[in-house]
Amino acid sequence: AWERTSIPEMLEDWRDLPFKVDSVILPHDAEVRELGSGQTRREIFEARGLATYLVPNQSVHEGINQVRELLPKVWMDSEGCKMLREALAAYRADYDEVKRVYHTRPLHDWSSHWADALRYLALGRDMVQPWGARPRPKLGVW
Repeated sequence: AWERTSIPEMLEDWRDLPFKVDSVILPHDAEVRELGSGQTRREIFEARGLATYLVPNQSVHEGINQVRELLPKVWMDSEGCKMLREALAAYRADYDEVKRVYHTRPLHDWSSHWADALRYLALGRDMVQPWGARPRPKLGVW
C-alpha cells in the first residue's frame, strides 16, 4: 500500500497503523496549490483534522546533518521500518566517472523519497510536541 501517493490515499492507509496520526511535518513547499483541487497540501491535511508544521527551507546538506544527529537517538522497528532502513542504505550520491568524484547532491531515486521524509522529520522535530504539553528536553531528544 506504500505506493499510493495522493494525500487522501495516504490518509486511508494511515488508518491501519498501530498508532494515531494527528499531526504531520511538511516540506517548506507544502503551500503550493494542487492543480486538481486548488488546495494546498497543507490545507488538504488540515481539512482532515491534522495539525501541520512546515519545516524551514534548509539545504539538503543541512537536512542530512540533522538526520545524522537524529539517528543515534532513534529506535526503529526492524520489520515496520524495513523499507526506510533499506532506503537509507541505498541513499547515495552519483559518481562522475570522468571527474572521478561524487556529485554534491544525492542521487534522486526511490530511496531519496524515504530519505527526504526522514530529513523533514529531523528538520521539524523540534516544532512538534508529540506527547502533549510537557517540556521538551534541551537536546531535542524524544
